[in-house]
Amino acid sequence: MLSILPNPFIEKKMIEYEYSSVSSTSIAAVSPFLDKRFFNNIVVVAVPDTYSVWPEVGAFPRSKTYREVLGFLLNYLSRKCYFLHQLYCRDAYYVPIPWRGYVGKWQFSSALGDIILFFSKGVFDSIENIYSLREHKDALLERIVIVYEDKISSVLNTLLYHFGLIVSSITKTQLEIVYSEPLQYPVDWRKPPRLKLEILDEYSYKTSIKTILSLAPEKIEKIFSEKVFVADKKLQDPLLLRTIKYTQISAIFAKQGMITPLIYNTCSSATTPISKGREVLHTLYTVYIENTLLRKKEVGGKIVHGISINYPQLLLFLAGIGVENIVLRKMREIDMKCNNIYNEGIPLKLLESIRNELNISYNIENKYIEIKNDKVLLTPGSLKKLRKHLLNQN
Repeated sequence: MLSILPNPFIEKKMIEYEYSSVSSTSIAAVSPFLDKRFFNNIVVVAVPDTYSVWPEVGAFPRSKTYREVLGFLLNYLSRKCYFLHQLYCRDAYYVPIPWRGYVGKWQFSSALGDIILFFSKGVFDSIENIYSLREHKDALLERIVIVYEDKISSVLNTLLYHFGLIVSSITKTQLEIVYSEPLQYPVDWRKPPRLKLEILDEYSYKTSIKTILSLAPEKIEKIFSEKVFVADKKLQDPLLLRTIKYTQISAIFAKQGMITPLIYNTCSSATTPISKGREVLHTLYTVYIENTLLRKKEVGGKIVHGISINYPQLLLFLAGIGVENIVLRKMREIDMKCNNIYNEGIPLKLLESIRNELNISYNIENKYIEIKNDKVLLTPGSLKKLRKHLLNQN
């Protein structure tokens, strides 16, 4: 379950949400999905950092760093479990995300890519934590559900949709989009009004990967930009930059139907796509946190983010993670190793299998490939040429 928390300090009125004959009273529409009598779900909840200004959180004026601000907010929500029955709190994972606006004399600012970075890292971490628990070790991930809240910004709901597509494509699971019917006014608040949650749309993981590839850009640019002076040299780490760019190249190969170089490019990575994604997101997150300043005034102040994340480029990187994951999965199904591909070539049935999985047309110039014994090989130097072409596009 993926959701965004309505402001728990403002949304005091409770609503009885119903989904598939299961109902739960809460300020958040996601609550029925956590009834253990009917479902075995966990929920990852994005929490805008603007909620940190409320006195109950205790973040201001005590915090000296942005990391402390997020820590106060996370500890408070985890302890209070504001919008769920206490029995379900252990199945909720809160992920503070940057947001924007003036709240309590504090100015918050962020880019759309910043939000996806924080939410992505939070979901990767949550899945890792979930499967480390004994009761979840043998559980299969069957579907991803995103729950729209009408009390949430349309921008955040759109980002939630994009992120649902990303998680669906990476985990090879169905995506279900749920929304609540609107309140009928006037509302009688003497008892919680009852609202039904309806399925708005459903996507197979194949549709998710096709959609996310269509949203990702065709060109590779910087994945972040410096907004103020940044002293952290991790931003210029050539290994990090190369990892990001080569993964983005996988996504562009898939967008262009260049399946043969896609397979070679996937095999060139020293780590699995999921491990690579987790490592890159953690590094970008750490650099972002360390280069965010609190500029305090006598009353209030500013949250100054030293870098911002390029949203389309992060989308391209995450799409690359999903694409590479599919390639390696199809290779495992026929017990095909990367060394076999380098030495013998790619079996035609593997090319066709990946083409069907990604739902794309096969497209590559003959000068880049050769066919031997019903197997396809890249000609020497072709991968380097194709990578260079994509990286040098203006």
